[in-house]
Amino acid sequence: MRKFKKLMASAIVIGAAVLSTPAVMAEEIIIPAETQIEGDTAVIQSYIYEWRYKFEGEHIYKRLYNCTKSCWVGDWILVY
Repeated sequence: MRKFKKLMASAIVIGAAVLSTPAVMAEEIIIPAETQIEGDTAVIQSYIYEWRYKFEGEHIYKRLYNCTKSCWVGDWILVY
């Protein structure tokens, strides 16, 4: 009976994680602006960042990705 309760609790947690995945997969974009002055005009350049997610077993990790330069920023961070 104890194993059954543990199995049901695990199933509920995994089911809740699967159902809430769209909220976890929401894209967060951080855009810092850099300004370069060329003659009399200013050209604004900005990097586009987004969070990328991966699932390993029961854990969810996120990592910041620079879409402009096509490279990773930082390390994987445990979310859940």
